[in-house]
Amino acid sequence: MKRRFSKKEEASAARRQLQYIRQLDGETIEEYAERVHFLTMDGYYRSNNDILDQIGTEAFLRGCQEQEAARIVIERNPRTINEALKWIKSSLANQKAIYGARKSYSGRPQSYSQRQVTFSDMNDSDHSPQRPTALQHSQRIEKVDNSLQTDIKDLVSLVG
Repeated sequence: MKRRFSKKEEASAARRQLQYIRQLDGETIEEYAERVHFLTMDGYYRSNNDILDQIGTEAFLRGCQEQEAARIVIERNPRTINEALKWIKSSLANQKAIYGARKSYSGRPQSYSQRQVTFSDMNDSDHSPQRPTALQHSQRIEKVDNSLQTDIKDLVSLVG
């Protein structure tokens, strides 16, 4: 019985789980990071901290649901799971600030906060600016030209 439930078997099972670990639906990024950290500690309990950090960080980023954010973090080469977690949260906040809540990094569309406008909506709207036609533009230029001509005549009569 001791052989069956030894620390060695426990470590082997933890390493195997760590190899295929993925963030679960509904699991927060913090909960996922904690789960990876504990599995890493169980699987590599005899290793030094640098090895634990490297293995845990790689497993964390590999199984993260937000793959685009994880790719960005991988390029920054984080040393620990906590550092990777901080950078992922920062990357997600930046993504939300830039693109809004419409789309997550995972590519799944979320909710639209504004109404989608079609071209037919724009034509029906009273407040949408219309481009002047060539005739309207020409008439406007003639009015400006006529007003300038009368101003010039008034100036000439004053001077002369």
